[in-house]
Amino acid sequence: MPPQTFNIYPNPNNGEFVFAYEIEQNAQLIIYNITGQKMVSFDLQPESNTLRIVENELENGIYFYKVFSKDEIIHTGKFTIIK
Repeated sequence: MPPQTFNIYPNPNNGEFVFAYEIEQNAQLIIYNITGQKMVSFDLQPESNTLRIVENELENGIYFYKVFSKDEIIHTGKFTIIK
């Protein structure tokens, strides 16, 4: 199985950023605030490889994300929003 890769750029960002990924099957990206509250989610398709995200309503701070595939966490990370 080829390695799966994930990257958010730029990081830090102003609420507009790109989530780049390589996956073999459908997955879901979920973004959480520092307290663990789910803020937003996106479906990821294997054929796309990038997702442009514009979430201007997110406040300044540190956010965490998880990528799920078949109800399993396949990747976690964090990013910072500074406006």
